[in-house]
Amino acid sequence: MYHALEDDQHPAGAKNQGEQLYVVSVDKFREQMQNLYSNGFKTYFVNELIALAAWPQKAIVLTFDDGHESNYTLALPVLKEFGFKAEFFITTGWIGIKKFLEPNQIIELHKSGMAIGSHSVSHPYFNDLSEKEIEKELIDSKNTLERIINNNITGFSAPGGRLESAKMVDFAKQNDYQAIFTSFPAVFKETASLFEIPRFAIRNTTSHSEFSNIVNLRFLTIFKIQFSNVILNLTKKLLGNMRYEYIRNVVISR
Repeated sequence: MYHALEDDQHPAGAKNQGEQLYVVSVDKFREQMQNLYSNGFKTYFVNELIALAAWPQKAIVLTFDDGHESNYTLALPVLKEFGFKAEFFITTGWIGIKKFLEPNQIIELHKSGMAIGSHSVSHPYFNDLSEKEIEKELIDSKNTLERIINNNITGFSAPGGRLESAKMVDFAKQNDYQAIFTSFPAVFKETASLFEIPRFAIRNTTSHSEFSNIVNLRFLTIFKIQFSNVILNLTKKLLGNMRYEYIRNVVISR
């Protein structure tokens, strides 16, 4: 799971250090794609994998959340360079604002063979929403993206990885979503639910060795990441989303 990319000429414009944590340099991103390419990995969309009788051993699903303009200006050229593809989850309320994708760029991503999915309208934490608000975020974002690319939207990425509402899954199924992507760091297996797809977040602090260990399924690295994630999720539940975000940004900035 990626978010924004940047280089010296094209800063991502992160609002705070917490957001900057998920901004990866173009050079590091290219190095990671080179790693995959050199080691024989092939990229897939989730719906391609589930159509296969058996999953290839070196299958990778690349995803981008939020809909930052660098998905088109910086990530797409690198993906094309290696013959890779990715799934881009767009926050529709951010379309057309500074540093985020324009409708024509979303169309070009789609025409270039990339998958487009929803990341909600306003990027709320769904465990803070009412049932009516959840349904509206799912339906309105889906409708907006379908109008832009003139194609069905079947994938949804939960903002902040928050997937704690059974109603969210129910509404997604009722409105023709076929998959929900979370932020829980784990290997996606053939027997796993399509409505709770795990992903490993790639940050600007992710080293070359850590990246290699993740894609090559090194137990100790994955266990360490999962343990940290469990602690973070417990902290979020204890503090609540707003208080957690405030404390997190203060700690990171220091």
